Amino acid sequence: MNDQHNQTSWRILADRFIWSDENALSLIPEEISDEEIQKYLYAYHSDNIPIEEIKKLRAKRVKDQ
Repeated sequence: MNDQHNQTSWRILADRFIWSDENALSLIPEEISDEEIQKYLYAYHSDNIPIEEIKKLRAKRVKDQ
């Protein structure tokens, strides 16, 4: 159940990224691969974001800390 909750949580963050929050991708746990995020964004939002852009946005959190 906890794993299912984590899966749902990262998808909510990905949705937030699309809808309004550029920083949401940086909050997705490291266990979720950039490729998995890319597939989700394409499948559910038709957003063809490059892997490099996802990496850059996720790394932003490390810089800000």
